[in-house]
Amino acid sequence: LRPALPLLLLPLAACDRGPAQPEQELSELGMLQQLGYSDSVDAEDPHRPVGVLVHDAEATAPGLTLITIHRGGESFLLDEAGEVVHRWSLPSKVWGHTQPDRDGSLLVPAIREEGTSLLRLSWDSEVLLDVPTRAHHDAERRADGLLSVLSFAWRELPEFTAGWPDAEVRDELLVVVDDEGTILGEHSIIDLLASDPAVFTFKEVEMRAGQGDRRPQLDLLHANSLYWMRPEDAVHGPLFAEGNVLVSMRHQDQMAIVRPAEGKVLWSWGLGEISGPHDATVLANGHMMIFDNGLEAKRSRALEVDPATGDIVWSWQAPEPGDFFTIARGAAERLPNGNTILVDSDHGHVVEVTAEGRVVWEYYHPAVDGRVASIVRAKRYPREMFPALAGD
Repeated sequence: LRPALPLLLLPLAACDRGPAQPEQELSELGMLQQLGYSDSVDAEDPHRPVGVLVHDAEATAPGLTLITIHRGGESFLLDEAGEVVHRWSLPSKVWGHTQPDRDGSLLVPAIREEGTSLLRLSWDSEVLLDVPTRAHHDAERRADGLLSVLSFAWRELPEFTAGWPDAEVRDELLVVVDDEGTILGEHSIIDLLASDPAVFTFKEVEMRAGQGDRRPQLDLLHANSLYWMRPEDAVHGPLFAEGNVLVSMRHQDQMAIVRPAEGKVLWSWGLGEISGPHDATVLANGHMMIFDNGLEAKRSRALEVDPATGDIVWSWQAPEPGDFFTIARGAAERLPNGNTILVDSDHGHVVEVTAEGRVVWEYYHPAVDGRVASIVRAKRYPREMFPALAGD
């Protein structure tokens, strides 16, 4: 692992935030939260590594790694040696996390000149579906075949904005869509979380002051991942029933399980343990995987959490604090062979580690014009999931 590169902090267009308050009015953590989304870092260091540095063929989980670039609109499949075997692209301002769909197509939350929407792109990057909604961060196909994406809406919620009478609150939405692009439902995550104060406690979040004609804005949750429970998850108990959703919330330092059909929050975890988290998923053993950005510790890590006890049963972080730290985004995925793949998004850096913490695969994204693009996430998929590659 190499030392982290200095960050260039830029506003996040995907989240449509307003202008910042004067710096002295924000805490250090508030500044990290509100300025944390960088598009690229400086790569002037002539010794910066590029491509696949480590590849232990016997220990690495086989498959292709899907890497998505935040700015410009691009995802590509990388083989174990670091060769690009396929690429999807569409001129865009921002792409969120992309997910392979049926027949080699790709689900994409995207911001383009035409607007913000959930896209489905063919293997050849043709637009098959374009659903106008404020899509951001994450989308997936549910077990029942429907699509879901994170969206948001501005609301007046005075219970969260005391002392700021003209403020508006960004509410995150779980949006459900069919293959024809019809929106079948929108569920307020704030309302779901507020349904049971004994299960979920809202953390106070710093206000972004208004400027000019813009009202003060409160990005209360900043949800960044969604995971609808699969039928195979249900064996672990009612918490994992189909129709329940696991969401990760950067500004609440928590993940939670909600049940939209009944308007309920069922479980939460994270306060006092994680800071600025991303990418919450359910593992085959019924535990949760979470990427803890570690904003307060300035050290990112992957965590496996037992939801029954709240115990952290496995974790990985770089030996030195500066070696693996991303303020924005970040991802962690448990692979079929028990390894875990992690993404330092800000520095274009991906590692795969064994259960014992040994790095067996490591990739650095190349620089273009002296800049290294930020990676949204990196996920490993079996080659057979992409039949169009069969003849390669």
